[in-house]
Amino acid sequence: MIRVKKVPSWIDIYITPQGLATWIQEEGSIQKGQGFYIATNSFTYKECLMLAGLLNSKFNLKTSVISAGFPNQWRISIWKESMP
Repeated sequence: MIRVKKVPSWIDIYITPQGLATWIQEEGSIQKGQGFYIATNSFTYKECLMLAGLLNSKFNLKTSVISAGFPNQWRISIWKESMP
């Protein structure tokens, strides 16, 4: 049986400043000269767009959903302009 991760519609209650810091510590990685990204490879493109939008609306972070280099795998890029 294949298990697939799904982002719950109520995830926004967990995306607090502390929750975001923990998420970045566990799944974040620096992009040399470009900000950083959060590995969201297990989520669909639509779920990544929803999460990126949530980061923008809650924290005013500029984000993009980019390919992780494998078919149907995505990551959320946090722009360097949002680093401060």
